[in-house]
Amino acid sequence: KVVNRFHGVCQINKNGKIMYETKIHWNGDMIVGRYENEIEAAIAYNKAASTLLRKGYIKDYPVNYIEELSDEEYRTRYRAVTISPRICEITSLL
Repeated sequence: KVVNRFHGVCQINKNGKIMYETKIHWNGDMIVGRYENEIEAAIAYNKAASTLLRKGYIKDYPVNYIEELSDEEYRTRYRAVTISPRICEITSLL
């Protein structure tokens, strides 16, 4: 089931539990991770996009804006959310 509220986030059923899967496009679709709520999944997408951009991948990724979070709460959650180690290990994309 596609959740259109945030870019890159889909709702899935994992062993009878509702989860939110985040994917980003880099050399094909890559799973960023699976999360318990859609806000965490949306933040993970943003973090993955930022990581890829910092590593030199040039793409105009859309940004997920989460209006219900204050700037400080967003920063705290951004720091805490984990993304696929595969994304973090990419060293050169050029």
